[in-house]
Parts: sequence; structure tokens; C-alpha cells
Amino acid sequence: MQRGHDIDKKEGRKAGMPSAPDFKTETMDLLVTGGSGFLGSQFIVGWLQRHTEAHVACLIRAPDDDAAAMKLQAALVRAADDGGVTTGLDALLARATAIRGDLTSLDWVGRVEAWRVGAPIRILHCAANLSFRANDREAVRQTNVDGTRIMLDAARALGATEFNYVSTAYIAGDRVGTILEDEIGQPSGFTNAYEESKWEAEAVVRTMCAESDLPFRIFRPSIIIGHSVTHRLSALSGFYKVAETMQALGRSGRAQGETILLPMPHDATLDLIPVDVVVAEMIELLEAGATSQGHAFHLTSDIPLPLVEVLRTLSPLAGFTVGRLSEDGGPASKMAEFLMQRLRYYMPYLGQTRSFDRSNVHRAGVTPQTLLDVGRLRDFVTSFLAREG
Repeated sequence: MQRGHDIDKKEGRKAGMPSAPDFKTETMDLLVTGGSGFLGSQFIVGWLQRHTEAHVACLIRAPDDDAAAMKLQAALVRAADDGGVTTGLDALLARATAIRGDLTSLDWVGRVEAWRVGAPIRILHCAANLSFRANDREAVRQTNVDGTRIMLDAARALGATEFNYVSTAYIAGDRVGTILEDEIGQPSGFTNAYEESKWEAEAVVRTMCAESDLPFRIFRPSIIIGHSVTHRLSALSGFYKVAETMQALGRSGRAQGETILLPMPHDATLDLIPVDVVVAEMIELLEAGATSQGHAFHLTSDIPLPLVEVLRTLSPLAGFTVGRLSEDGGPASKMAEFLMQRLRYYMPYLGQTRSFDRSNVHRAGVTPQTLLDVGRLRDFVTSFLAREG
């Protein structure tokens, strides 16, 4: 594999700091964590398709090098399949290299150095523990906060040109109304340890990057769903866990034909975004260079869907109807209480009255999205349920 690119020494460069990349004149290598995950693998495929001379190294947790390589290749093949990539896959895979290691130490940095052969490198830190379970709190914090510190130490050791961190729009915690991208104060409360760990990790990124004079970006996706063209996905989480739970309840016969009313605000919304839209916006923001550095970006829907309409979309596919129990509608039914218990990790996201401002995204000149409406959402759900059988 071709390695080692010529580096343009630019005038006016700060002592000891790499020059800012110019995508028109040089290829910039990328070190990615979380490359075997859903978003990370989709990003790598999209990035390598767009940058045909680029190379990506992926930090992969595995017992040995061969296992790491197999794990990465399997993830990228799934991502390519999800995205409908049918040509040039072998050549694309040849430009992605697995680096065995994890976020508990820096013993893998030497292997990255050997891979890049002095070429400039930027970092995309996608890896995260996504658990909402209270019992996983310490493990979530260890991966998402302590692991981010380790990656920032790695960025220093590697002389990285920039650090790009994948966070979540839900670091907003219990805030309501319009959530601003550069709003970084701590909310009065968080829904779960995952949200809190991501908020804390963002603070670590800002502090350590300021100390090292290292440019950074923070990407904040909302609830990621499948690919907008194929509707396929290779990992179940978030919205699909809700759909799966409702499908299982419908199949059990316990709620067949019933109307289940859940307590929710009349103006609650659900912010869903296809994975390829997230990837496309991340790539555009990376390509914007210095103009997009030093900011957080909401990778969210420009127009979130009303929750009542989302539930109407899910209802017939699950075999029962879900509606809204108004504030003065009395206590929830036994079946509603049962469903809410099954959805206990996700219920807080089904009652939110807020929107995510995208001023930074728009100022960076990111291409406007295609609107995800209820009709298109039905296609995602139908595809998912058909796959589940």
C-alpha cells in the first residue's frame, strides 16, 4: 500500500504545528476510532469514496492483528452493502488499515507511526460506549471520558493536525426550547450516564485542545437511522429498538388491535437523521478546513418530526395504535405502563419539546438536506420490519 505523502511547508506556520490541510493540493491521512461501528464504518466508506488517494487507519479492539483486520473488513463490507456500494470495494478496502489497540493505553501509537511514515494525520474519534443502563455508568465514563483523554494524548504524540470528536446532540440533557450549537454550560440534569459522559468529554476536548493549540471540531448527531437510499442498517439502536419493542409486543398478541395512550406533550418532536446524511455533513465540515474548526455542529434534522406522527407511522406496522395521553387524561392504562417499562431507556426521548439550532452548520456552507417526512420514515420502518421477519 502506498504510504508517505509529500508535505507542503506553508509560510507563516506556527512553530511545532502542522500546516492546515488543503484538500485541493494534498492528501491527508485519517486515524479513526469506532471504525467497526455503524456510523464509523459508514464514514470510512464515504470518506474513501470521496477521497480516492486517501488512506484511513482504524483503531480496532481485537486479540491479534489478523482478528483486527477481519473485524474492520467485515464492518466496511456491511457498511458498503447498507449504502448500496457495488463497485470498487476491493480497492477501497485496500486503503483502510486496522491498527490493533483500544482506549485504555497508548501502546498502539507506534503502530500508527509505522503506518503513516511521516505523513500528516488528522483524528476522528467515533468510539463510544452507547449504553443507557445505570449499571454500566462506570464503564460508560471510562470509555467516553477517559478514552477521549487518551485519544487527545495520542493526538499530541502523533503531531495530529486536528481532532474531530463525535458527541451527541443530547448533551443538552434536560434543556428545552432551542438548543444552540455553541451552548456549552452544564444542564441541570441528564437523562442517562451516556449523555453526561459525552458532555464531560466535550469539555475535555476543548480544554486539552486549547492547551495544545490543536484545532478541533465537535459533531453532535441526533438519533441516527438507516441509509436514506437503501433504508438498510447494520446495527440496531435508538429508534429501531423502539420499533423492535413495539413489534414484539404486537406479535405477542397482548396488545393486538388496542389503542395505547402514552403521556407526552402535544408539541413533542423526534429528531431522526439518516446515517448517510450525517456522514455527508461530517465530510463537508472536515473539508471546510480552518473555517469550521473550533465549533460544535448539530448533525440533526432541519425540521424534526412531530412525535404523534411518528407513532402513527409505527402503529399499524406493530399491530396496535399508540396515541397521546393528554395532560388531563388521567392515569396511564396497565398496557401503557407495560409498554413504558419496556421502553424505559427511550421514553425520555419520546417527550421532548426542543429543537437543535444548526447555524454553525449552515454558516459552513453544508449542502441543504432532503427533508425526512413521515412518508419517507414509513419506508425506513417497513424495510426494518421486513428484515426482522
